[in-house]
Amino acid sequence: MGIMHKLPPYAEFVQLSEAAAAAYQAVDHPRRLRSYEVPDRRREVSIAIASLVPVYSNDAEEPRRLTFAEAEERIRRHGPESLLVHRIDLLRAVEQLKAAG
Repeated sequence: MGIMHKLPPYAEFVQLSEAAAAAYQAVDHPRRLRSYEVPDRRREVSIAIASLVPVYSNDAEEPRRLTFAEAEERIRRHGPESLLVHRIDLLRAVEQLKAAG
C-alpha cells in the first residue's frame, strides 16, 4: 500500500493528475522523470487509469462521471488536471496496472 501515504487520508476524490503521478511511482518505475517527460507520462497514465475505473469532471458544483471517451478526449486536449478519481478506485486501478506489468 505504498500509494496510500501520498494521498490525503480524508480525500474521497483525488485529482487525476496527482493520482497518475502516484500510480506511476507505485507501478515499479524507479527512474525519476525529467521535467519535460512529466506531462506526457501523466497523460498516458491518466488514460490508463480512466480505462480501468470511473473518472469525474471537476468543472461543476458536483463531480460528474464521464464516459471513457469523454475522459480520454479531455486528457488529450487539456491534461488530467480538471478531472477526479475516487480514492478507492485509484487503489484498484494501481493494483490492476501492477498485475498487468
